[in-house]
Amino acid sequence: MIRKTVQRILIGNALIICAMMPVVRPFVAQGTATVTATPHDFASSYSVKLINKNGDVTEGNLRVERALIAYSLEFTWPTEKVKGAALIDGDTLAFADGPATCSLFLYKIEASGTLNGTFIPVNVALVSASGMESAVATSETTSTASVLKGAYAIKRLNPGTAGPLYLGTLVFFAGGASDPLRVIWDVQGKKQVGIGLRMGDWIALVAGVSPTDRCGVGLATLLDDDSIEGSYVQLNSTAASDFLGLRDEP
Repeated sequence: MIRKTVQRILIGNALIICAMMPVVRPFVAQGTATVTATPHDFASSYSVKLINKNGDVTEGNLRVERALIAYSLEFTWPTEKVKGAALIDGDTLAFADGPATCSLFLYKIEASGTLNGTFIPVNVALVSASGMESAVATSETTSTASVLKGAYAIKRLNPGTAGPLYLGTLVFFAGGASDPLRVIWDVQGKKQVGIGLRMGDWIALVAGVSPTDRCGVGLATLLDDDSIEGSYVQLNSTAASDFLGLRDEP
């Protein structure tokens, strides 16, 4: 009888201690968009075209492979071969190409105007998780429904880490519904320049170390016939080109 009474006391104390212990949860940026699996089997090879504003066409090939957290890309153009990375949410495709110093950002514009998203380095094989970033409008933001302009306060969690949380600003200098977005990040004194595209409530940006970096970014739709339609722009470009992709026959 004494033994059973002692057991009840010990179990009761253990339950009280467990109830008092704080629940530890990993940090998640508020409202951060989750990049979901696509219903399309994007990993394949494609015949691709870039059509600039003058109507000039550049044809090439794209090879896509599934990486641990996203997709790795390899473009073969007439004058160069370049690697890249892609993020997909539903039928929305964001991709970037260029040297390892480039990074791809994909944001969703929330109803509140906050930008929530994820980012990865172009060399996506180096990381096991995407980074997270949220950007909230400040008093210096003059964005409208069709134009993003001004400063946003950002919170950033780098890829593959549990912290620390970095604070900074993201400034949009221009960018209408059809114009490239010009941006500068300043995260705790470290600056990056970027360019990007907007499609509906989605924004894709590529970040580089300097304006002369060969960083490119695309934002497109994956169509039901497995073709790709969207736009592409490089950091040193003044206008975007149409981007078209057609899956090669097996």
